[in-house]
Amino acid sequence: MNSILDTLFNIREFQMFCTAIKIVRLTSTLHSNGPFTIFAPTDRAFTQLSSVKLQQLTADIPLLTKIVANHIVAGDFTYHNLLQICKLGKREIVLTSIDKSPVYVDLADGIRIGDSTVIATDILAENGIVHSIDRLILPQVVRQQNTSKWMSEYSVR
Repeated sequence: MNSILDTLFNIREFQMFCTAIKIVRLTSTLHSNGPFTIFAPTDRAFTQLSSVKLQQLTADIPLLTKIVANHIVAGDFTYHNLLQICKLGKREIVLTSIDKSPVYVDLADGIRIGDSTVIATDILAENGIVHSIDRLILPQVVRQQNTSKWMSEYSVR
């Protein structure tokens, strides 16, 4: 079985996220033991941004690092694990990203993180699990402070 990073690199629909991982230098982290759960945005999620905004994002390394890290949490959270939490009566849980930011997971109707929806689950890897999502997950600090003007046109709650 491949590492979580190699698993991502081998799936065509995650190439833009893989590029972002390389830009922010998280490759060695994702080759480590983990375990990690990655909510990986598809290439289509990235193309919801204009090409200008994508260029701005790749030029703003601190913001890109925050956004990429917000998609990665420590621990193994399979779809089954998340459903078990839901059966305990919790409809929303808070996971912690690898940069210690809260990642709010809504379990009321499927699995949602902010505006994103999990569209494919449980892509297994040696050191974790990947779930495919349809939109970028914006970190809480970006949503609260609206630190980047280009984010204002990107739908966030």
